[in-house]
Amino acid sequence: MTRIGYSLPKDLLRRMAARAEAEGRAEGRLSGMTGALFHVLKARGVEVSGEARDTIRDCRDPTQIYRWVRRAATADRVEDLGGPLARRPPSMM
Repeated sequence: MTRIGYSLPKDLLRRMAARAEAEGRAEGRLSGMTGALFHVLKARGVEVSGEARDTIRDCRDPTQIYRWVRRAATADRVEDLGGPLARRPPSMM
């Protein structure tokens, strides 16, 4: 039986592996920061609604999550974290 296909150059494979590894490390850091945020909020007795929890989990911006972690140290409500978690007044009809 003849094998049909092609092989990728080794330098391309190394670059692809390095990129995947870097992305995995970044995802791990993001996950750790998100977990830390939830732990700080829980320790402070801050209630996190399902909508806020989804917003935090869906955030892929490490700068925003880091900002939330810092603000969580003094927050009394999840809205005190600011950004997309700040409560907006209801829109007028």
